[in-house]
Amino acid sequence: MEKKKTHKRSGGIGSRLAISVFSIVFVSLIGSASTQTDQPIREDTVFSFAEIINSVLPSETPESLNQIVLHYEDDTIVYRGQRLYMSHCAACHGINLQGAPNWHRRNAAGYLPAPPHDETGHTWHHRDQLLFDLTKYGPQVVAGSDYKTHMPAFEGILSDEEIVAVLSYIKSTWPEEIIHIHNKQINQN
Repeated sequence: MEKKKTHKRSGGIGSRLAISVFSIVFVSLIGSASTQTDQPIREDTVFSFAEIINSVLPSETPESLNQIVLHYEDDTIVYRGQRLYMSHCAACHGINLQGAPNWHRRNAAGYLPAPPHDETGHTWHHRDQLLFDLTKYGPQVVAGSDYKTHMPAFEGILSDEEIVAVLSYIKSTWPEEIIHIHNKQINQN
């Protein structure tokens, strides 16, 4: 596999936290607006958002030199990913990928509840590689070590292939329009 040449972008914990907060607010507004108007999400809006986020987030973590590709069209991998998701993720993110209630509001202890992984959440706003890194190494890899989350790092719990299978299952559930945006704009940015 050819290694993609990237450069590391730096950003302090404060800027990464601000980006995370901005992401949540943006996704909430877009989701709310599209629900209220029954209009599809505009690709140029998502693309602009993805450009902003991807320009300031680290492009790689220490071990992520190879680009991860999700196999959302491979029934065997998707089925395996669904079983693993139900065992390791559904308790927090929901059996239908719907996330926890009020997922975009911190609780009294300062933690954000588990977000949805369906089209109403922000999972599809991130590159395959970043989704893999968040799952394997934990959200602190992006948001910083003091980011309050109950999301564990799955390194040592799930193999790389199992993480790819889970993420492939999640992606397989998204509407075709969202998959198209994710493949053509977010993963290519």
